[in-house]
Amino acid sequence: MDYLNVLKKAVLDGDDIAVLQKVQDALSSGLSASDILNKGLVPGIRALGQVYLPEILISTQAMNRGVEELKPHLTDADVSKKGAVVLGTVKGDLHDIGKNFVGLMLGSNGFNVVDLGVDVSADAFISAVRDHNADIIALSGLLTTTTTYFPVVIRALEERIRQGSDPGREYRQKSAY
Repeated sequence: MDYLNVLKKAVLDGDDIAVLQKVQDALSSGLSASDILNKGLVPGIRALGQVYLPEILISTQAMNRGVEELKPHLTDADVSKKGAVVLGTVKGDLHDIGKNFVGLMLGSNGFNVVDLGVDVSADAFISAVRDHNADIIALSGLLTTTTTYFPVVIRALEERIRQGSDPGREYRQKSAY
């Protein structure tokens, strides 16, 4: 059976039950977790092209279910890590659709993604950057009122970098945001 094309179609169709079953079948047949991910699941998402947001969300959810099934197998696989990304939706915002999609795409393309969730403070971002030795920090926000918090996080990161020799010092937010 051509598991990779079947997985690609199941992701395109947003059929999370089929994705989960075919991931399990492909693993049982001896296919590597990284081949299942990179040659089956990821091409399914990439093939979406220009479709409506609901279809993207359904397909992303199906792919995520397959990725969750693969995670235990990918830890031992020869997966090239490209760096660590700290990802989160900024303080005051609870929207996570875009954040989740970006995290899934980065994770499935070799990045170690640390997802902090939603309503994340500058201090939490800075702590995660330090704790995970992050190469990239990705801020998400949908509401225009919360995108004003982006500079707060950036200033906190800049201050932490300037402090370099004293990583344990508490950041004191100086902004009125």
